[in-house]
Amino acid sequence: MAVSDELVELIKDHLTGFGPTSFKRMFGGVGLFSQGIMFGLITDDVLYFKKDADNAAMFEAEGLSSFCYE
Repeated sequence: MAVSDELVELIKDHLTGFGPTSFKRMFGGVGLFSQGIMFGLITDDVLYFKKDADNAAMFEAEGLSSFCYE
């Protein structure tokens, strides 16, 4: 579950316009946080966003799959 520093920096750059975010290395991946709430995860150099009842239809409409830990 390696995460490259280059990908983390790229994602940080892309999220600068969305307000303050923080990144925390955890469990071999990197958690993305806003106002203390985790909203994403980078693992195996893939970025996943949290999917919930409010945004599930939008994810499904784009054909995006859910993160599944095996």
